[in-house]
Amino acid sequence: MKKRVMRKARLDEISLVDRPAQVGAKVVMRKRDFSAQQREDLADSGKAMPDGSYPIATEQDLKNAIQAIGRAKDRAAVVAHIKTRARALGLSELVPDSFGKSDIPQGSAGSLNTGQPSGSSQAADGGNLETHMTPEEKAAFEKAAQEKLEAMQKRAERAEKLAQLSDSQKSLFAKMDEKEQDAFLGLTPEARETEVRKSLEANPIVYEGPSGAFRKSDDPRLVAMAKKADTADAARAEAEKLAKRETLAKRVKDEIPALVGDEETKIAVLSAVDTLGEKAVALLKAANAAAADLLQRKGVQGEPKTGSSDEVIEAIAKRLKNENPKLTDAKAYRLALETPEGLKAYASRS
Repeated sequence: MKKRVMRKARLDEISLVDRPAQVGAKVVMRKRDFSAQQREDLADSGKAMPDGSYPIATEQDLKNAIQAIGRAKDRAAVVAHIKTRARALGLSELVPDSFGKSDIPQGSAGSLNTGQPSGSSQAADGGNLETHMTPEEKAAFEKAAQEKLEAMQKRAERAEKLAQLSDSQKSLFAKMDEKEQDAFLGLTPEARETEVRKSLEANPIVYEGPSGAFRKSDDPRLVAMAKKADTADAARAEAEKLAKRETLAKRVKDEIPALVGDEETKIAVLSAVDTLGEKAVALLKAANAAAADLLQRKGVQGEPKTGSSDEVIEAIAKRLKNENPKLTDAKAYRLALETPEGLKAYASRS
């Protein structure tokens, strides 16, 4: 007996059964997911229905749409769309015969020209294509084109209104569902600001710090974490500030003890000079050395006084030493310079 071999086959329909006739037979079904934005873009380009359903950009998309025809609410419109996309992809042979022998023109859904002779239409590129559309398919085609136009107009109006929203209005808008968003966009700018104010009043700030502002609706755990982090940061900053002050205080005693002024003033001066660089610090140390030499000559060597200012300072130093006999002459003289009277006398020296 001659063995027959099937060389060509085409499946127009497949049914799933609990016991397939072919042992080991498997069916692989693939479904492509589209985001809302992708569906909207495909609808704008005519590759999907006006509502974003039945997106057809590839051969597999076409096959998926054909398989899903049973879910179509408006079968005639969907069939017309599938045929348009099949022709655009050069895959008209994939459209089952059960869809009818009628066809539609290539190009966008809005290009139908009913002024052409019966059975023809004007394509998007200006060429004439013979068609054999049934009245039902023609009506569905025109309906789909109108729906697409209206959908595009609504999206354009929505985008224009969104662009007019302030940052606070956009923040509130993002928390709304689609129905609330539509109502919000329909308000006047003044009314939208009122809604923003009401929203903020109903959700007051419960904590505000370096970590940011937190409102009543925020997770209490996040608020607690923010408070803890801010407290820790503040404690660390204070510790660093105290450590820096102690370091500067030690340097004041070691590097500029002879300069006139209280400790806090000297710490501030030294801190400021540090920012100017090593040369500025060296200049400050040189001034300290000069002051130390002056104190040594005035307080220890007992050189003659050269004027009333020196006499005032000497008198103050003498009084301080009488009050505290443990003071050396140099120490008493330096302390005298730090008193208001001593500073005034020192400043008036010629």
